[in-house]
Order: sequence, then C-alpha cells, then structure tokens
Amino acid sequence: MAQTLQSTKGSLVQRLGTLVRTHGANSVFTDAAIKEIASIALVPGTRVRGLRSVIKKAMQDLLLEVVAGVTCVITDGTVREERR
Repeated sequence: MAQTLQSTKGSLVQRLGTLVRTHGANSVFTDAAIKEIASIALVPGTRVRGLRSVIKKAMQDLLLEVVAGVTCVITDGTVREERR
C-alpha cells in the first residue's frame, strides 16, 4: 500500500506534490508519513477518498502558507495530528 501511494503513476502523493510546485515550492513525504497514511487505508471503510482526505488535511496549512523556494516536509506526526 505504501509503495502504491508513492510510486504509482498519478498517485495522490505525486498529484499533491505537483500542486505545491505550482506555488514554487516542493513537498516531501517522509517514509514514516507514507506508512501512517497506508495504515489508515487498512481501516475498514476508508478507501481512496478517505486517503485523499487524510493527505489533503495534512497539507491544508502548508498550501495556505506555502512560500516559493521552500521544501515542505510532511511527517507521520503531521498525518496523525490531522486525523484528530
């Protein structure tokens, strides 16, 4: 599941990375963040829309305050915090 989130053509992580790049910045998901997102997928009823929601919530503040030329790192703590 974690590999699918990262390496599949057009994956959620890649699409949101592209969105951040349109603002002139970069985003990086740590391996722990990807594993945390994948673990959420194992919860019954989550499915792809649920995963997209989790990733978008983790990046919501980042997208509002993105600064050109900066690399934003999304960690497992960021993902867990947004699940609350």
